[in-house]
Amino acid sequence: MPIIECGFMPPDLLTSSIVDQRRIKVESSQFDPSGNRSRVTTTQESLVAQRTDFINVQFQYNVAVNLDSSDIVGVATGLGSVSHANSMAAVSSGNGAGSYTLSSRDSIRYFTGHEFAGEMTAFVDVAGSNGYSAEWGIGDSQDAIGFAYRDGVFGCLMRRNGVDTFIPRDQMSHGLPDDIDPQYLNLWTFRGGWYGILPLQWGVYAGKDRGYITCHIEDLSNRQKTPHLSNATLPMYIKAARTSGTGNVVVRSASWRGGICGPLPARSKADRSFNIKLPNRAISGSASTVLTPLITLRNNATFQGKINHVRVRYGTLTINCSSATKDVVIDVFKGGTLTGGTFVPKNTQTSVVDYNITATAYTPPADSIGGLVMSGGQFARINLLDGDVTLPVYPGESITLTAQSDNNAVLGIFFRWLEEF
Repeated sequence: MPIIECGFMPPDLLTSSIVDQRRIKVESSQFDPSGNRSRVTTTQESLVAQRTDFINVQFQYNVAVNLDSSDIVGVATGLGSVSHANSMAAVSSGNGAGSYTLSSRDSIRYFTGHEFAGEMTAFVDVAGSNGYSAEWGIGDSQDAIGFAYRDGVFGCLMRRNGVDTFIPRDQMSHGLPDDIDPQYLNLWTFRGGWYGILPLQWGVYAGKDRGYITCHIEDLSNRQKTPHLSNATLPMYIKAARTSGTGNVVVRSASWRGGICGPLPARSKADRSFNIKLPNRAISGSASTVLTPLITLRNNATFQGKINHVRVRYGTLTINCSSATKDVVIDVFKGGTLTGGTFVPKNTQTSVVDYNITATAYTPPADSIGGLVMSGGQFARINLLDGDVTLPVYPGESITLTAQSDNNAVLGIFFRWLEEF
């Protein structure tokens, strides 16, 4: 073994040490603060991508819940309620049995190979005790990845097919620093690659000196034969609940962001296209205020036994008014009441939509959300996938295309929509 004296190192060992130091420095630079290594192609080109957002929710003005134009929906049970104060939404269980769940209307749409990510601010007023439950993260009542309190204990929550797995704070793989208090406002993060089994990660922003840190990684690769989430397309949410005892459970949050890594895949078959044709649809011209329902789409709340998070969008609308002698007004309404007709599944295996083209009358709930005026004899083709008008149909919603005119007319209609699987 060579002898090293006076702080000098033999040239061969010196060279080896420098190489090792460089190697360690290069290897450490390939990891992000969460311990993820950057990826390169086989020709050593770096793979980089920007985030694409699907969810941007903010509460500095109010909590516009369960409104057609709002980006959030809420469900209360028992004494549960929602309120707004200090630029935050607050969900409460009430002083007894009850719950309130506030969710984003949009979901983080999973695309194979694109990591999903969510981040949100949240905190609880008090830690609570038996019967106390608080949650915030990505998910619904069937599947979720989030932070939670269970009977006064803080930890990570993973839910699959309605079955919860709770990881207490003292059992997290990386741990939550002692100075991070879930009873103060913090920014919490959630990440996953899915494919059915890629690791899930929970994290938090730990201040300017430490930045974003990982609290827990759940890696079930090579350990089970089923996916760790049964559905990877999920909304973001906060929930407060009390199943027993007394004392109000309150979860507060200021804003949410959720999306995927990278742009939307071009020409992806994840978008499923369907259409309906109405070659000879008669409309009544007894009065210009009478609405004739043409096509109603209903996006079902469940699909294939799962909670449905697939958004439906109006695509292409082609209308022929060659027989009309006066203007024809075309409107689109959400909700409302149909008279007569029957809803028919478009395809029970591939589509989340039921449609009705045989209804005889329609009563709208409010103003239309889109429309146009066509003169007699006009032909129009409208592409609603591009431009500044987007007509979405979320799960549990229906949307109806109507026509009205002073004179009787017969319309020819071709209608295409997309389902964002």
